[in-house]
Amino acid sequence: MTEPRFSDLPPASEDDLYYGDHLSMAEFREWVRYGFVNDDDGSAYLATATEVSDQSVSCEYIALVEEVPAWATHVVWYSK
Repeated sequence: MTEPRFSDLPPASEDDLYYGDHLSMAEFREWVRYGFVNDDDGSAYLATATEVSDQSVSCEYIALVEEVPAWATHVVWYSK
């Protein structure tokens, strides 16, 4: 992977549907393993606790590959 660029996560707002779901890596893996989301449903981007990166990942990769960059403790999921 190339070096990621980061953006601050915007404040959560119930009125703004543009922003994605900010999930821990463990939470997102559960979503994928239980079939709550898949690559046809939206897009996943690696994130930290406070920032989202420009590196997208597939649901299959997250579910099957345990090794992600050390900084990637979270995922931001954007539904279609």
